[in-house]
Amino acid sequence: MRASLPILLVSLPCLANQLGVVGYSGKGAESCNNCHTGGATPTVAITGPSTLQAGQTGTYQVSISGGAGSRAGMNVAVDVPAAQLLAVAGDSVSFSNEVHHSAPKAFSGGRATFSFRVLAPNFAGPVRLFAAGNSCNGNGSTSGDRAAMTTLQVQVTGGSTAPRIATEASSMPATVSGTTARLAVLGADDQPETALTYTWSMESGPGAVTFSPNGSNAAKQTTATFSRAGDHVLRVIATDAQGQAAASTVRVPVLAGMASISVTPQQGQVEPGRTLQFTARALDQFGGSMTTPATFTWSVTGGGTINSAGLYTARSLGGPHVVQAISMGRSGAGSVRVVEKVMLVDQSPPVVSMSAPAAGERLAGKVTIGVEATDDVGVTKVEVLVNGASAGSATAPPWRVAIDTAAYPSGPATLTVVAFDAAGNRGERALEVVLDNPMTPPAQGCSAVSGSPLLAFLLFALRRRR
Repeated sequence: MRASLPILLVSLPCLANQLGVVGYSGKGAESCNNCHTGGATPTVAITGPSTLQAGQTGTYQVSISGGAGSRAGMNVAVDVPAAQLLAVAGDSVSFSNEVHHSAPKAFSGGRATFSFRVLAPNFAGPVRLFAAGNSCNGNGSTSGDRAAMTTLQVQVTGGSTAPRIATEASSMPATVSGTTARLAVLGADDQPETALTYTWSMESGPGAVTFSPNGSNAAKQTTATFSRAGDHVLRVIATDAQGQAAASTVRVPVLAGMASISVTPQQGQVEPGRTLQFTARALDQFGGSMTTPATFTWSVTGGGTINSAGLYTARSLGGPHVVQAISMGRSGAGSVRVVEKVMLVDQSPPVVSMSAPAAGERLAGKVTIGVEATDDVGVTKVEVLVNGASAGSATAPPWRVAIDTAAYPSGPATLTVVAFDAAGNRGERALEVVLDNPMTPPAQGCSAVSGSPLLAFLLFALRRRR
């Protein structure tokens, strides 16, 4: 057995990609399509009892049809923590109150079906199941596969009375043009409403959202602070002392509005009779670039002229002269000195920011870091660091760097972008994010490799050594 140990150690990194995972049911922002791409979309359905008595166990099936149609896998989650998802031997595995396939299943008759069980909570109310079904081509990689998501609501009857939502979640204003919104909800229960705890979270959206207060009775009225523009779906759960819960959601669109203008260069130099090009960039309330192009009106005070395209023409020595760009009531400024001889020594570092992700955002799998970088001479390279270690770089615009967050431990992490110019000056910007790659439980995944006899033998041998 000792002679086989090196083989096991070499095989384990390959094996990690073949094991099933939880956290990709579609309940949150993550799904199997974070990794599996390129294939046709399958049809996924959950079948089983639509009602359960409190404390009763029901058997359910996830069926996958269509798509690549060679092998299939699944992941199921539930929205009520008191409801338990249970495995069916030979078909599914339970992990962290979710279930997933115990092994990839070959299609038969154009369909693959997995069974699992639901233990209803001891109180009445709706329980929502979230399922992702992945249709794979079995080629040993994630290309050519695709998943689809579905839900099923199960009504639990009998038992103690669960809370209910008396007044659905709402936002004031309904459409946000700034960075915050006031949220409100009201629950009701057979016990005093003051015993309910309200917990807010983001169900979907382009960036992180924070809530204050949260996780208390006072959070029935809370302030949501957004980090990016776009559509957000916010969810609140009202929980009583017995752990029974009711949920409500509200859609909150956040519109990008011009908040400031960035002018480049900030401090320029030019010789008499020569020209210097100025550029302007409209920034929204979160510091990101506006996607809608803005029209700028240019002016200069102190000396020289500037045309409608931001091209400055120097006259006599002097300065600094203030160059201003105006659009939609907002303004930004830079300056220029007219000197006898422009010094070629560049001592100004690039200005750098991140357009994606947002501070506090949860990242999983492969993500693209969006970087905005400018320099008075020119940016030559952009590098992305995760906890101080280089994760990738780009040497030409647009400054987009793809990184694999799975290469780093899950949990809080510092994401830093560094921009370099030709003179070696560097500018950097850092923010805190959360790496949230799901734990990998001991179950095989969709790849054709995972069903091989060799892999099964290696797993068996490894477990025997433990």
